[in-house]
Amino acid sequence: MREAVEEHCACGSLRLSEIDKLADAAVLLVNNAARLPGGLDKGTENYLIIEDLIRAAVRRGGQGDTRLAYAIGRLRYVDLDWPTAWAMLKEAYAEGEGHDPERTRRWFYRATVNRSDLLIKAFRVDEAVAELTAVIADSPPDADWMLAAKLNLAAAHRRLEERVESERILTELTQEFPDSPQPWNSLGQVLFDQGRLEESLAAYERSISLAAASGAPFGDTIVSMAHVLYKLGRAEDSERMVQRFLETSRDAPQGLYLLAHLLRDKGDTAEAVRVLRRATRIAENDHQMLTLLQQIHYERDEIAEAEAVQRRIDALIKAARERLEGGGDDDGDTGGSAAPGGSEAPAADDAAGRR
Repeated sequence: MREAVEEHCACGSLRLSEIDKLADAAVLLVNNAARLPGGLDKGTENYLIIEDLIRAAVRRGGQGDTRLAYAIGRLRYVDLDWPTAWAMLKEAYAEGEGHDPERTRRWFYRATVNRSDLLIKAFRVDEAVAELTAVIADSPPDADWMLAAKLNLAAAHRRLEERVESERILTELTQEFPDSPQPWNSLGQVLFDQGRLEESLAAYERSISLAAASGAPFGDTIVSMAHVLYKLGRAEDSERMVQRFLETSRDAPQGLYLLAHLLRDKGDTAEAVRVLRRATRIAENDHQMLTLLQQIHYERDEIAEAEAVQRRIDALIKAARERLEGGGDDDGDTGGSAAPGGSEAPAADDAAGRR
């Protein structure tokens, strides 16, 4: 592949010193790498060739070229570096005036959806709402991405305790995507927040039914359902659901987080701490788990432990903000969750960032 690109660059009027030709070659390879051996995975020959083309163009003064911004954004997307991918693709899109606007718009929207979860974790929830609302208003043609965008928007509204708006979005999603279990699961969370337990239970049951039919995992939803059953006074049914989770998904961090909520509600805070410690060993950078662990430590008058957890939370928030602030360098270099707001709901914000 590298030899083919070099031969292509040497032919006719194509010169390595010409920025537009280098940029065209980088874009051509980015857009077609999926059809080539190795695809566009990080470290593959295709990925490395694109990096070389970008560097060559930048050295020749190509900063600000929207084609190069697009190529850099696509590589950073592969790296899961959502802030830089978002910034570079935004530059490439240039409000519809940049490189290949329709193609770039789709990738810019994807980066926006993925970046929104990071915004929420950095306590920039209003910004996440504004960006997701703009994406949804422009109606991306990809149905899966519309689903992801609206799920993340509903999660952001829930984080702001705007549960009526979150419920509205999720109810519409259950109608727009009747075979998807995710909207029903998220709707169950929001209904639980509002104390509408029977409706919450029905939503969780629907989510599990759809997930089972499609082969999707649903361990987290089982634990959420167990919490609703406990609140409804159906202790034996609740315990059966907990045992079902432990038998099938005992190492699922999100399920353990939800189980800790249930244990706390039952008054078994010692076991809740044990479960959360196990969960945070599996997902050590999960902000919501650490927040719940800190809250329970305070409830148990374990001040030193709570303060130690707070230091971990502060470090996570700082890292999220640094990632957001560090994204979007346009120099062509190719290198390189908030506490529950008064809700006793057992479920975490169900953001749906997608690759």
